[in-house]
Amino acid sequence: MKNIPTKDEVIGYIKNGRKTIVITVGVFVLLFMVLIAYSIYSTFTETREEEEEFLSQEEIVEILEREPEEVSTADIRNIEEALEEERYAFGVLIEREDQTFYNYPNLITEFLISEEVVSYIEARVGRELLPSAELAVEVSEDSSTRILEVVVGTADVEDNRVIAQAYYDAIQEEGLIVALDDKVIYMMDDEPFLVETETWMDLALAQIQYISPIRAVIGFVVTVIIGFITGVIIVLFKTMLSKEIPFMYELEENDSDTILYFNQLRGISTEEKQVKLAHSISRFPQKKKIVLSQFELDTVSNLLTEEKKEHQSGNEILFFRDFAECPSDVQFDEVIILIEQNKSTKDWYKNQRIQLSRTTAPVTILNY
Repeated sequence: MKNIPTKDEVIGYIKNGRKTIVITVGVFVLLFMVLIAYSIYSTFTETREEEEEFLSQEEIVEILEREPEEVSTADIRNIEEALEEERYAFGVLIEREDQTFYNYPNLITEFLISEEVVSYIEARVGRELLPSAELAVEVSEDSSTRILEVVVGTADVEDNRVIAQAYYDAIQEEGLIVALDDKVIYMMDDEPFLVETETWMDLALAQIQYISPIRAVIGFVVTVIIGFITGVIIVLFKTMLSKEIPFMYELEENDSDTILYFNQLRGISTEEKQVKLAHSISRFPQKKKIVLSQFELDTVSNLLTEEKKEHQSGNEILFFRDFAECPSDVQFDEVIILIEQNKSTKDWYKNQRIQLSRTTAPVTILNY
């Protein structure tokens, strides 16, 4: 008879190996996330490598000098991309004397691109502001902090730095922007800083927004299932390679062997299982039996002793840890081998079967 595992055994088997299974599932989920991240990163890298060089200031000026009908949408997009590359920025907070915010980004922009201020900037940097102040300077407001951010983009990173520094000083220059003379100005940065361009993480966040939730859930569930199955297989191999006897171990060596699977009994406690084990051993009292057990079974022995006294039976049952301990002159009608699942070792069981190979007495195996 094959040892076919029951549902409870399978559940118990999974519970015993839950640590390995959970770790395996975790590894698969981590690999799933790493593969997604790598895919996004590769896409970002390829995109960056495939990008054409940005327009120079001279090329932008040349396009702007064309007739409107000669400027294409692609030209406008290329100009915007060039002006947004490697920009410099700084934050400024402006308050009135009554401590209310003076946060008008459009008005501040008009101040910064005015003729007087542009002349000051060009004098500071020693060259003309290209392509133009209107395109190079942008002011925006952070609605949560009320801080104004001044950004400079001219399609040349060095020009961006020096021009941003000039604007940084211009805002604090008394008398240059008259409207700000009676205002309290707080410079939020020690100096202009380089605006970070889009990173692969930014691209990842952008791409995640377009991922179908259903596909994401399906992918995650499939990953968990594959991880779970792999974990079960790993636990199975670990069990097969273990020294102890698992539930799927083939105990039957001869056709005459009788195997009782007490581990398949449901809804009983360990104590009740011991009682049933003792009862099975004491069956057929007319037979002389030897019981082989790798471990001491005091509960079973005590139960058998009490039963013998109670029924005044002549049932002869001898317990041995190894068949070699049985005296050679002892006669017996049956050999009972007790196997404690996941505890009795394969080597011990194999050694007993080798020693019993010369006996003609039937063998009963109680797997509990």
